[in-house]
Amino acid sequence: MKIKINHQVLAAIALMTFTLSSYGASGDSVNTNGEVIKEIQIQNIASGGSIASSFYYFISDGDWQATNCPGVKYAYIDASAPGAQAVVSAALTSKTTNTPIKFGGICGNPSGNMEYIQIRHTYY
Repeated sequence: MKIKINHQVLAAIALMTFTLSSYGASGDSVNTNGEVIKEIQIQNIASGGSIASSFYYFISDGDWQATNCPGVKYAYIDASAPGAQAVVSAALTSKTTNTPIKFGGICGNPSGNMEYIQIRHTYY
């Protein structure tokens, strides 16, 4: 049995693999560059007439420039997560003093939207 290899197709597959591997996937652990927080949003999600959960969203002037997770616009944390209030405090300090803040966390939200990073840690 003789196998014929199309080198152009093989080269195209190799190029796509190399190009796509430079981007993170939803669920990858990533870190952002230091950015000043421009806006803080609070989202309350209601269920049965009462608030079931709340989330804090932090927005910089551009994107968060997260390594291997391009185009991140929102860094967020569940308000009930351990340390969430400390993250909010650090974010407020960043906003009021124009001090860059960095986040580390998970690329994408649970729906796979890559404009989000779920905050796991915060540092200046």
